[in-house]
Amino acid sequence: MALSLSRLRFWLNYYRDEVGFVRAITAATGVILLITSGLLWLTYPAGPVRPVEGRIIAVGFMETDRGSRSTASVSVDGRPVRIQLPARYGCRKGDRIALKRRATRFGFSYGVGRNPKPCSMLTPFSQQ
Repeated sequence: MALSLSRLRFWLNYYRDEVGFVRAITAATGVILLITSGLLWLTYPAGPVRPVEGRIIAVGFMETDRGSRSTASVSVDGRPVRIQLPARYGCRKGDRIALKRRATRFGFSYGVGRNPKPCSMLTPFSQQ
């Protein structure tokens, strides 16, 4: 047993530079995997996607470093939520909108449903 340990010690000492490089790469890969798995755990949905309905409060644009994006402020269960809303849907203030709500670790995230026309105009008070 002592002979095999001395051989291992000799081999590690002889190939110190190469083994050190391999250890550094292995350690860096392990750290990256730990960080990535932690971030995935935090952002991974914690529940199923459920359909909800909201009412558009305001429509506008949000400026980012990649350009401007059209957004909408939507009232869902009495809380204002900001979502990305493509302009091609033609949604206006006061429209009802079908959303999908996904439970996350720290609350909910909202997005536009899969239907081609998520917005529907409300019936005016004069016609109710």
